[in-house]
Amino acid sequence: GFIDLLINPEQATADKVLALVRYPGVTEVLEFADGKVSLLGIQVRPDSPLAGLRLQELSDRFLEWEFLVVAIERVGELIVPSGTNVILPGDELLLALRSEEIEQVLTSVGIEVSPISRVMIIGGTALARFLAQGLSARHVKPKLIEVDRGKAEELAEALPSTVVINGSPTDAALLMEENVGEMQAVITCSAVEETNLTAALLARRMGAGRIISTTNETDYKPLMRAVGVDVCLSPRLVAVSSILRFVRQGDVVATQAIGSDEHAEALEFEVADDSEAVGKTLQSLRMPIGSLVAAVLREGLVLIPGGQTSIETGDRLLVVTRQAVVHDVETLLQRPTPVE
Repeated sequence: GFIDLLINPEQATADKVLALVRYPGVTEVLEFADGKVSLLGIQVRPDSPLAGLRLQELSDRFLEWEFLVVAIERVGELIVPSGTNVILPGDELLLALRSEEIEQVLTSVGIEVSPISRVMIIGGTALARFLAQGLSARHVKPKLIEVDRGKAEELAEALPSTVVINGSPTDAALLMEENVGEMQAVITCSAVEETNLTAALLARRMGAGRIISTTNETDYKPLMRAVGVDVCLSPRLVAVSSILRFVRQGDVVATQAIGSDEHAEALEFEVADDSEAVGKTLQSLRMPIGSLVAAVLREGLVLIPGGQTSIETGDRLLVVTRQAVVHDVETLLQRPTPVE
């Protein structure tokens, strides 16, 4: 048979890390509607202008740029919110917004936007190579530490604008010598989980900026968080998201798993001409509890919707939903089943 979809988990993960490195305060970046709509994860600090606000107050407070809080991760639980939910310090929010307005929205909600130029990569894996290539394409010259001499030489040759260092990434003296504390981002992607954990811990202690780690061992995620890792990605789950996007057929255009427990999805739908949703406002549509419409794409324009936004034929909707109600959402938005 033919292969319709080839996914390289390392390349997919590298793309995600590169997007995260671009916006230092962001914990998640997902793109939809051919890149026109982004879902961004942000952490709510105690001094955040968002802390203590009800979701329904946001549009009055932030008049200049439109965005929607489409999910709240609180103490490991993912909430698909309604207008009455209150934002608390410590929450991780998922915001839906126009991709071209990312920097303005981040600035308005108190998150700094400064591109990163000092980056260290731990481990000489395929992922590390993709990262180094992606960074140098953005004129960032990363440092890469690899313990195996032969592999380090090979990488140094393949990556002319990367400083490849042959040594142990868990050697505190080496990390100090290479100024890990001055790094704005440290990305650990060694094939050895313990190396990632130790290197992340050392980098955090020495004052490195942002620490992004990769692990396929889900048991390691809480540990990673405990030692001060800002973002922990699983190449396997990143690949699963890419596969999900391909598997959900019908009127679903794209889908991504979201939340650290992956119990929610962001789905992009084409609204069918004869869908019962056409002509209704979002308020009257009564989406299943645990789901909401995050964005509407109409004739190439992105609408960040409110309760009075109505759905028209040909709209593409970005819906955030808990997995338990995905089927109900699909039933509501897709065409009625023809009678046999």
